[in-house]
Amino acid sequence: MRSYKILSFSVVILLIAVAFAGAVTVPAAAQSGTIQNRYNAAHTGDYSSVTGAVPSNGQMLWNFTTNGSASTPIVANGVVYVGSNDSYALNATTGTELWNTTVSNPDAPVTGTVNVVAVANGMVYLMGTSQPMYGEPETYGTPFYALNATTGVIAWSYTQSEFLGLCGFSSFTVANGVVYLGGWTYSGTEQFYQGTLYAFNATTGAELWSYSTSGPGTSGYLLGGAAVYNGVVYFVSLGQNFPVSTPFNYLIALNATTGANVWNDTTGSAVPTSPTVANGGVYVGSSDNNVYAFNANNGTELWNYTTGGGVASTPTVANGVVYVGSDKAYAISANNGTELWNYTTGDWVSYSPTVVNGVAYVQSGNYIVYTLNAATGAELWNTTGSLFSVVNGVAYVQSSNDTVYALNATTGAELWNYTTEGWVFSSSAAANGVVYAVSGDELYAIGQSVLTPTSSPAATTASGVTYLFERGSDNSVWYMTWNGSAWSNATSLGGNVTAAPAITSSGSSVYVFATGTDNAVWYKVWNGSAWSPWHSLSGTLATGTSPAATESGSTVYIVAQGANHGVWVRTLTTGWTSLGGVLATDTSPAATSVGSTVYAFGEGTNNGVWYRTLTSGTWHSLGGTLATGTSPAATTSGSTVYVIAEGTNNGLWLRTLTAGWHSVGAPSSGITLSTSPGATSPSSGTLDVYVLSNGLVDQSISTNSGATWGVWTSTGSW
Repeated sequence: MRSYKILSFSVVILLIAVAFAGAVTVPAAAQSGTIQNRYNAAHTGDYSSVTGAVPSNGQMLWNFTTNGSASTPIVANGVVYVGSNDSYALNATTGTELWNTTVSNPDAPVTGTVNVVAVANGMVYLMGTSQPMYGEPETYGTPFYALNATTGVIAWSYTQSEFLGLCGFSSFTVANGVVYLGGWTYSGTEQFYQGTLYAFNATTGAELWSYSTSGPGTSGYLLGGAAVYNGVVYFVSLGQNFPVSTPFNYLIALNATTGANVWNDTTGSAVPTSPTVANGGVYVGSSDNNVYAFNANNGTELWNYTTGGGVASTPTVANGVVYVGSDKAYAISANNGTELWNYTTGDWVSYSPTVVNGVAYVQSGNYIVYTLNAATGAELWNTTGSLFSVVNGVAYVQSSNDTVYALNATTGAELWNYTTEGWVFSSSAAANGVVYAVSGDELYAIGQSVLTPTSSPAATTASGVTYLFERGSDNSVWYMTWNGSAWSNATSLGGNVTAAPAITSSGSSVYVFATGTDNAVWYKVWNGSAWSPWHSLSGTLATGTSPAATESGSTVYIVAQGANHGVWVRTLTTGWTSLGGVLATDTSPAATSVGSTVYAFGEGTNNGVWYRTLTSGTWHSLGGTLATGTSPAATTSGSTVYVIAEGTNNGLWLRTLTAGWHSVGAPSSGITLSTSPGATSPSSGTLDVYVLSNGLVDQSISTNSGATWGVWTSTGSW
């Protein structure tokens, strides 16, 4: 465990998501290896059967930079697929790039983000965006690609020779080895738009059939995607007849194998959504304010229900109830169209509700997620942001403040949050206990860390916040902060370091130093809002040792054991200078300051503690006998310098420059020191002492000048 000790001296599955308008979470078992919009090919939007691994605890596992704005990721079979200017496949655990593919079509050159829309049949399906070629306004559209999911090789692609509008993400559906694409083409000769549904072999791309909804004298479009249920494909077409300009709005059912018309019916106005099919009914929302239910077998209208405004979201059907958004959120009996309840939100509801285990999640236009009892409509809680996943009792929400939040799905209480370096504008995904969030060109994997601290802890306090640093089992530098009531999640600063980090602060700035694989000193700076890159301070440290750091008069001093085992010092702007002395092999110095006086400490070859100031030329003995291979820690509280070290009895010992060593006792039961201690003074008269024990860092509290240790408390998992 990890422990820290304060001494007071009188004086811390597989899932996919689509911006709440559709999918939330989809495990492989529930989808038979198919990941797509609104959970399944019938577009029900009911995610109650979704399960997953232990939820993320909000720690960044890795991040990956794409070559442009990244799209919503999809996670399947241990791989993260994400689009940008290119398409990428990454190892979901490590973030290692498996492949990247540039898609291109001379008839429809891809000029924007490539969207990964589904993973199925061993394929990754992509939609690109393109712009008109100069002088050839009709030779552009939305190209579609199928890539081998393992290699990234393009298996097949499709773009119609004239304008093809594959109308957004929801126009794609894959079921039973068939890809259904809804689009429209423009005939420059006859000047009409032709709405067409295409069926392709999902593996080879061979066109199986197509069905057009318009022709000469009419102009039609396909908006929204096809739903597939019991061997029938259901989709919506809208348009108008010419020259009278009479509008038409069709709900069409086709044989999924042959494309033959099974039935079609009309609604009172445009249907800008996908149909939902469940329990023998087909449900659509219309801009005429109505929700319609049709018999799935013959197209007979079963009922319609009038809301207070146009219905622009695909209905969700769960447990015999139709949930839909309009001027309010509505729950309607799927059997007879009777209103069960309605709920007034702060703005229009243009996104599809999502239902998980008896809870309806409703997204309003004012960027608030309302969580309602699905049976009664009673509000449970609400929060600002956009919901993208609910799994294992955790609701994941992304916000415009660059942050991803994990909330208790029952109470809305925050479990953790993670702030990226920019607006999280594409929908995130969650899979197997890891959240994959997109911010600009960055993809973040946020999950349950399996990191183990491996070095002596280092701590400092800046602007009332305590910073605790460790080298992790991945050899990078990690840190946590204590805000006075709780420790934050651990955050990686990267790097590839060989020993414990060192830390100091100056005003609101925090400086972290570490030994690189070149045995030179490297550092990063927190300026109060962001971390700098790593910078080299050169030098050659004794192998396996760490630098020490302190601040005096706004100048940062770095102290280190050189390759000659002597002690050296430098600032951020001046070079290395020898302080003499000979330190024990495999030990590191310590440093602190009082006013303008800077002190350097180290374990001598006699295993005692020695010190000197920068201005004096003499080393002075503080006596004591340290455990072999350990190093002292030093900090200042008020105007008193304290030195803490591990004795040969595996206990901690404390002294000042003027008072001798006294034991503060062996650590309590179960705490075994495995590295040297670290220390800081968050306020005058208080010391925080940290030790690494059993792979974690612990802290303990004492209130009588360090004579007796208190109970050790873990800082939590890294």
